Amino acid sequence: MTKRFVPPEWIAYCESGNKPNDIPDNPDEVYADEWISWSDFLGYEVEGDITR
Repeated sequence: MTKRFVPPEWIAYCESGNKPNDIPDNPDEVYADEWISWSDFLGYEVEGDITR
């Protein structure tokens, strides 16, 4: 099984309590059919990101 990449800044944001409840912690899984990459989702280049 391949380990899932999640940017450290996303993890920190989720744990900060500032993320709205209507945004999932795991958008790459929730939006899997539409998912492009973390860089696309976050709107900036993420080191270590792999575009599907």
